[in-house]
Amino acid sequence: MKQSQELLIVLSLVIAAVGAACSARVDVEAERQALRNADAEYSKAGTAKDFERVFALYAEAAVIYPPNTPSITGKENVHKFALDFAAISGLALNFQPLEVQVSSAGDLGYTVNIVDLKMNDPQGNPISERIRDVHFWKKEANGQWRVVIDIWNSEQPVASPAASEPSK
Repeated sequence: MKQSQELLIVLSLVIAAVGAACSARVDVEAERQALRNADAEYSKAGTAKDFERVFALYAEAAVIYPPNTPSITGKENVHKFALDFAAISGLALNFQPLEVQVSSAGDLGYTVNIVDLKMNDPQGNPISERIRDVHFWKKEANGQWRVVIDIWNSEQPVASPAASEPSK
């Protein structure tokens, strides 16, 4: 009988603990604000061309999907890409946040920015482009939001093959 009572007490405690864990609510709006702050830090660092600060916001297993370029996987390769990108002649970036979303679990989210990008072409002529920049973020165990996927593309239409071929 005593063993049955002890088992009942242990079982009751386990059920209460599981129930409490299931009823724990995530403050999605607080997480959205935390992600908005992380994204603002990313944008500020990018505008300042402080790519070491930008790089610090990437997760260890981050993947970058630049346009017209193979994927870049892993933090070491992301770091090299960031340093090469920072060295582009005439580089200037201006971020405009559009959207911040967080999952109901509060551990995944994404941000969307429009970025006005200016740089020099290989001949040294200034060029500009407007890009859509999407980051998928994951909240780490320490509460820090980190970029796990970074992908961007141009708002400009792709030149038609006929327009890019020389006249005969």
